[in-house]
This record gives sequence, C-alpha cells and structure tokens, in this order.
Amino acid sequence: MSALPTSTDAKISIVGLGGTVRPNSSSERALSKAMAAAEAAGAKTTMYGGEFLARLPHYNPAEPGEHAERAAFLESIRTADGIIVSTPGYPGSISGLVKNAPASIEGL
Repeated sequence: MSALPTSTDAKISIVGLGGTVRPNSSSERALSKAMAAAEAAGAKTTMYGGEFLARLPHYNPAEPGEHAERAAFLESIRTADGIIVSTPGYPGSISGLVKNAPASIEGL
C-alpha cells in the first residue's frame, strides 16, 4: 500500500467511528483493521468505538451546555480529512448507536 498523498508534511487525519456495545464486535474489528491500514499508509488516526459511542448522550439540539466527550469528538471530526464509519447490518438502516454520533455533528 502506498503512502497517502499530502500537499504538506502534515499527516492526513482520519477519524473512525462505529462498533456496538458488545466488546470485540465484528463491525468494530473491521473498523480497527481499516484504521490500522490508514495509519500504515501514513495517516494520523483517531477511533471512536462502541464503548465511546454508548457514552455519548442522545443528540438534542435544544440541550444547553456541552458534554465534554462530545466536544472532543466534534473537534476531531471538525479537523479530520476523512471519516470511516462501521456499523452492524440492521434491516434497512444503521444502528442507533452509530446514528447518534453523526447527528452530533449538527453542533459544528
């Protein structure tokens, strides 16, 4: 695999999100492999797995204040060059656990 192209010496930043509340789920293992490949190609990676996603409060645009972990998550999304999403295969949709994270991006 070749290195990721960049216009400067700075590494590309890739954020990964996904998985389930079950430790070592297949979707989280797949995400880990994708993130490892991105890192091996020269990217700086940050992964938010199921355990982290389960701690995020449900997104509510009317909610005053900010959740500290959500703020750090949003900052890494804001500065990322790319996002990799991994979700279990649910009929006709993706899991609510994974859906809540991108909904939080409304805060950007």
